Amino acid sequence: MDDEKKSTVLVIDDDALVRNYISSVLKKFHIAVETAENGEEGYNIFKASPESHKIVIVDLMMSVMGGLEFIEKVRKNYMPPYPYIIVLTSKGEEDIVAECLDLGANDFLTKPITPKLLVTYVRKAFKTISMIDPNLLLEIPTKLMESKDLYTVLHSENVRLYSSVLSKLLLQETDYVDIDEAYRNSLYDFTYEIEVGALLHDTGKIAIPDLIWMKPGRYSPEERKIMETHTTKGALAMTNLINRYPTSTIIKTCYEIVRWHHERWDGKGYPDGLKGKEIPISARIVAIADVFDALTTRRIYRNEYSPEQALEIMINEEDGHFDPEIFKIFLQHDKLFTALAKSRMTAQILEIQKLSKL
Repeated sequence: MDDEKKSTVLVIDDDALVRNYISSVLKKFHIAVETAENGEEGYNIFKASPESHKIVIVDLMMSVMGGLEFIEKVRKNYMPPYPYIIVLTSKGEEDIVAECLDLGANDFLTKPITPKLLVTYVRKAFKTISMIDPNLLLEIPTKLMESKDLYTVLHSENVRLYSSVLSKLLLQETDYVDIDEAYRNSLYDFTYEIEVGALLHDTGKIAIPDLIWMKPGRYSPEERKIMETHTTKGALAMTNLINRYPTSTIIKTCYEIVRWHHERWDGKGYPDGLKGKEIPISARIVAIADVFDALTTRRIYRNEYSPEQALEIMINEEDGHFDPEIFKIFLQHDKLFTALAKSRMTAQILEIQKLSKL
């Protein structure tokens, strides 16, 4: 991969054993590495040549400028495109991991890290920074993001974040083997494609009449049926793109998510009543993220539930809604998703207050 030859991975960790381990593993795969023993030294290296350090692996907890402070400093002092940042974390650090992801970290790896997982994530990072095609993504309907419906804008971004984290946790679960064949030889594409699809999962709403889409209250049964067509209307837009770009796996994944994120494991969802593993894994992941965010977001007709209440509701009312194995992994990391939700809720209150002053 050309990008692997042109760019150097910057590894920042105050533990020399960790630095040397990561460096030796990556060098075996002919990936250039530069190391720093704390965040301050790492930031100075990055500052001297940001274009050469498009990927940064940074430890979360260090005595001199930890991962969170490093991310804040990069975001404050540089314009996009930002470096692709992978945070190294240990169990029990969920709150700080949530802050890092909310600030803009792209990935996280929990120690101890296997060589295979490390190389997979670094190659995914190289793939991501090289495959982003702004012109192609701009062709996907973007009226959602320009809409006055602030809920949909914030909801789409939240679902992107939760889906991204859940897909990464799924790849780290060695016991979970139900990864579609299309992803088996390129696992580092998996989470990126799901992120984009999750961000666009409600894109079909642009074809729903505003009187229904933006109704300040619950839908009537007739309105509900119309609203449910956002899945097929969004899928139609993706079909047009598939016809133009038949080899694009990212558009295929977007199609799966847009059309089937409201399907249920028991076959009682919509639009096609798919059941079990008939539902693509991408849509099964986003389905969980979608419900979690819907419950923790305030609507005109009800207040938001706390993340803890949302989890309790999802557990009590699951009964065939979600892929049981993916839902189990989601619940195993409830502290992380709770911390993420609380961080997002705080950020959104500030965003709403800012917009209300305009």
